[in-house]
Amino acid sequence: MPNMGVDMAEQLPPIIIARRDRARLERLADDAVRERHPVGRFLMSEIRRAVVFDTNKVPEGVACLARPIRESAVFGPIDTAAHLI
Repeated sequence: MPNMGVDMAEQLPPIIIARRDRARLERLADDAVRERHPVGRFLMSEIRRAVVFDTNKVPEGVACLARPIRESAVFGPIDTAAHLI
């Protein structure tokens, strides 16, 4: 397939993760690669391109593991809280 001059990495959304979460995500990705799960290599590549922040300095609005998040619907009065695990 010819290169059309498009760098796919420039079109991907940024990934921001906390240092604490990186180790946990790497373990999950390692397990997936070892078990030859189809998502394993993709997950590893996404972890490699992530910007890693100290856990207590992750920018506001970034969802982290074991940290409360709030979501709301654009159309309607839905407002829920959840934890990523």
